[in-house]
Amino acid sequence: QEEAQAGALRVARALAEAVDTQLREVEANLTVLTISDALQKRDFASFHKQALSFQASTGLGTVVVLDEHGQQVVNTSQPFGTPLAALGNRAPAMPIILSGKPMARMVNAPSSGKPIAVVGVPVRIDGKVRFALSTAVGFHRFNDLLRRQSLPPSWIVVILDPRVRTKPYGKT
Repeated sequence: QEEAQAGALRVARALAEAVDTQLREVEANLTVLTISDALQKRDFASFHKQALSFQASTGLGTVVVLDEHGQQVVNTSQPFGTPLAALGNRAPAMPIILSGKPMARMVNAPSSGKPIAVVGVPVRIDGKVRFALSTAVGFHRFNDLLRRQSLPPSWIVVILDPRVRTKPYGKT
């Protein structure tokens, strides 16, 4: 039984590292996008096009730019120019603006209510955090990680967010 527990612990650590690696890759991609001339110049129409290209090339979800008041200024799920919701402090990416640090956390998607990971980074202009740039990472992206582990069919994987809320991920 000790050997089985040790094996399960090794698998859990490997899965945690794989998930963290995938989230860090998304963060790195977003960080590169923050230095876009269009975003730095607040040309949101041009940036919207760039964000759509980013979304298509990475397979990630909706890209959102949030200002320091919690107003969405870009949301790739909507055509540019569509009035966007002011989320205020309820915006999933607001902690990025307040802390000036990247973030990854789990939230329920506004459209579907399904759990998603939101990864975001601060956008600095003239040294000050002016926006948060974030994208959604659907849990389907983690399926390959599970398949590579060849976990027993009876196992259930649970991912914990920073606030220690559990979200069932599914059977392997």
